[in-house]
Amino acid sequence: MSTIGASDVPGGIQTFAPLRPAVSEAVPRETRPYLAALAATATFVLGVNYRVGGFLPVALPLLLALAPLWLPQVRRYRGGPLVVFGGLLAVLSGYWLIRIVTGIDHELDERAGMATGLAYVVAFLGVGFLLWARSVLDVPATALAYALGVLASTAAFQAGATDNPWKFAYSWPVIVIVLAACALKRSHHAAVGLLLVLAAFSAASDARSLMGICLATAALVLWQRRPGAGSHALARRGSTLVLLAVMAYAGYSVVTSLLLGGALGDETRERTQAQIERSGNLLTGGRPEWSATVALMRDQPEGFGLGAVPNFHDVATAKTGLAPLNIPTIEGYVDNYMLGPQFTLHSVVADMWASLGVVGLVVALAVVCLLIGSL
Repeated sequence: MSTIGASDVPGGIQTFAPLRPAVSEAVPRETRPYLAALAATATFVLGVNYRVGGFLPVALPLLLALAPLWLPQVRRYRGGPLVVFGGLLAVLSGYWLIRIVTGIDHELDERAGMATGLAYVVAFLGVGFLLWARSVLDVPATALAYALGVLASTAAFQAGATDNPWKFAYSWPVIVIVLAACALKRSHHAAVGLLLVLAAFSAASDARSLMGICLATAALVLWQRRPGAGSHALARRGSTLVLLAVMAYAGYSVVTSLLLGGALGDETRERTQAQIERSGNLLTGGRPEWSATVALMRDQPEGFGLGAVPNFHDVATAKTGLAPLNIPTIEGYVDNYMLGPQFTLHSVVADMWASLGVVGLVVALAVVCLLIGSL
């Protein structure tokens, strides 16, 4: 099975396939071109993520049809069975939760619940498929095919619906395409330089979080290329964890200073200052959803289930959790976005807890640990 190590992949592309292979298995040379074309096409379709009638993902029957190819490979990756099969178990938990537990005092939107559940099924099956695809294409080519699919979907269906296309539509696929191209050329210096350019462009486009992500990724690229990067595994893991902690603190301090100093514009400076004054720091002011999520978790730790419609008590609980942040527009935000027709908590981990319950939360945290471990 073809693999690429951290030193070969600029931009941390290996984190898009974070489950490292435990067993190597060569693909027969005569079938490799056909399998590569199939893997690239299916990966592109998975990235497009088109839904027929806004409901049924086109990728689902494709993933099921290709299951004989990718399903046997899942167990060859550490953490693979946990993510794929644990995720499917979490989806079942979400359906059970809404019908047995939450359905007592919550209304059920069956169409929304089914659509969300199918989206999660495609996501978890897609992980298994991508593990196989990377063994045929290698990691950068897999990332490139997937991101091109996302970009095509974004250009066709999403970009025109926002007043900030870079921040809310184009940024993610463009960044992955740039990093994948650098990885294919094995050009770490180009990856760092382009990440700095993308960080600056993101800052100018009012995408502060994205700017921080680009800067952190550039730092990780440099860290991967440091002298002695191939030293003892345990020491390497320990030093990387220390780096992540130091980088998070330093990055927060530097970015906050730049924002408050007006380096990214007066409008950004004023908004940042207002968030800090209201909530005490930029993290809680910029991501208030977590305060509401914690309040909801304390009130109903088992979650809500797929298709659960927030009720008056949920809205009141979320607003109580948000009250200490003193955000003037928070009531409208809660009513119209976070707890509108469905639970939308602005976090993959939080949304998996709300829709899939405790099992979903465990799977989400396991994915976080696998991603950190893959660095």
